[in-house]
Amino acid sequence: MNPSFGRTEPTTLFGLRLFGATIVIGLGVTLSTMTASIVFISLPTLATSFSVDISVVQWVVMVYFITVSSLHLSVGRIADLLGRRAVYQVGFIIFVLGSALSGLSHSIQWLIAARIVQAIGASIIQANGPAILTYIYSPEKRGQAMGYFGVFGAVGFLMGPLLGGLLLSVAGWPIIFFALIPIAAIALLAGQFTLPSIPATREGSFDLTGAVLIACILAPAVYALNRGFVQGWSSAPVVGAVGTMTISVVLLYLRERSTPYPLIDLKLFRTSEFRTALIVALLGYISLDSINLLMPFFLEQLMGATTAMVGLIMASVPLMAGLAGVAAGYISDRLGPGLPRSVGLLGIAFGLMSFSLLGPMSGLLPILVGLVLVGIGRGFFMTPNSSVMMGALPRERLGTAGGFVAASRTFGRACGQALWGGLFGMLVASMVGGGGGGQIGDMLNGYRSSFLVAGGVALLASIISLWRTGSAR
Repeated sequence: MNPSFGRTEPTTLFGLRLFGATIVIGLGVTLSTMTASIVFISLPTLATSFSVDISVVQWVVMVYFITVSSLHLSVGRIADLLGRRAVYQVGFIIFVLGSALSGLSHSIQWLIAARIVQAIGASIIQANGPAILTYIYSPEKRGQAMGYFGVFGAVGFLMGPLLGGLLLSVAGWPIIFFALIPIAAIALLAGQFTLPSIPATREGSFDLTGAVLIACILAPAVYALNRGFVQGWSSAPVVGAVGTMTISVVLLYLRERSTPYPLIDLKLFRTSEFRTALIVALLGYISLDSINLLMPFFLEQLMGATTAMVGLIMASVPLMAGLAGVAAGYISDRLGPGLPRSVGLLGIAFGLMSFSLLGPMSGLLPILVGLVLVGIGRGFFMTPNSSVMMGALPRERLGTAGGFVAASRTFGRACGQALWGGLFGMLVASMVGGGGGGQIGDMLNGYRSSFLVAGGVALLASIISLWRTGSAR
C-alpha cells in the first residue's frame, strides 16, 4: 500500500482510483440507508401478508435500528484491529445473507430474525464507510468527503420509498429485499479493485464486555421509549428496561475506566467539540425522524394522498439534503463546522414547527415548503457535524470515530421512531372525547403537537451548537 494514497496531487490513474473508492463507499451508504427507508413503505403490506397489527410489524423496523446502533462502535473497533477494507467487505457478504433470508421469510418472527442479520452487515458498512473516506481524503478536504457521504446517504433515503412503491406495485413484498442483493454484490466486487489496503493497528484487544454493555444500554433505552407511552412509565417492563439501562451505564463506566483497551475512550468526552457534536447529533436525528414516521400518515389520512404521491412528496427531503450536503461540506472546510451546523438545525426547527400550523385544507404547497426547509437544514447539519466527530480521534482510531458517527445517527433514529410514535398515540388518546372535533380533529391535533415538540428538540440542538460555537471562538 502506497502511504501517500489520498495525500498527493492525483495522477490520472490515482484520480480514477480515488473516484472508484468514493463510488464504492457511496454504494455502501446508499444501500444501508435505502434498506431502512424501503421497509417503511412496505409495513402495511407486511402486516397484511403475515396477519399481524402495526405493534408487531413495527419491530421489523425497530429491531434493525436497535441492532445497527448497538454494533456500530464494536464493528468500528474491530476494523481498527483487523483492517478496514477486509471488515468492510465482510459487511457486504453478511448484508447479502440477511437480505436473502429476509426475502425467504415464511413468518413475521423469521423476518424479524433475518433483519437482525441484515442489520449486522449494514452496521459494518455504515461504521467503516466514513473511516475509509477520511483516510483517502486529505484533512483539509474532510468536510468535502463527508459531503459526498451525505449525498449518497440522501440518495438511499430518496430511492427507498420510490423504489419500494414501484416494486410493491408489480411484485410481492420479498422483492424489496431481493432487489438489494445485486447492488451489494456490485459494491463487493468493485471494492476489491478500488479500496486501499488500509493497515490495521493490531494494537490492543477487543473489549467484548464493553460491547455487550453498550447493547444492554441502547436496546432497553429504545424499548422503554417505545413501550412507555403505551404500557405506562411505571409498568414493570418499562421500569425493568430503565433499570437494566441504568445499571449497564454504571458498569460500562467502571469497565471503560479500568480496561487498558476500552471500546469507548472516556478521555474523548473531555473534548468539548466531540461532546457537543454527539449531543447535537442525537437531538438532531431524533427530531428528524418525526418526518419519516408521522408525515406519511398525515398525508394519507388527512390529505388523502396516494402511496405513490406520498413517496414523491417525501423524496423532497433527501433530495434537498443531498444538494445542501455538498455545499455544507465546502463551507465547513472554509468557515468551520459550527455555524453551518447551527443554521441547518435552525432550518429543521422552523420546518418542523411550520407543520404545527397545517390542516386538511392547507394544500401541498406549505407542506413542500416545510419539507424543503427541513431537507436543506438536514444537509447543513449532518455534513459539518460528521466532520467534527471524524476529526476528534487520531487516524489509527478512524474506525471507532466512524462508529460514533453511525451510532449517533441510528440510535437517534431508533429513539425518534419510539418517541414520536408513542407521543402521537398518547396525545390522540388523551384528546378522545375531549372536544377535539372527532377522530380527524384528534389526529390533527396529535400531529400538530408532535411536530411542534419535534421542532423544539431541533431548536434546542441549534442553541447548543451556537453556544458551543461561540464559546470556541
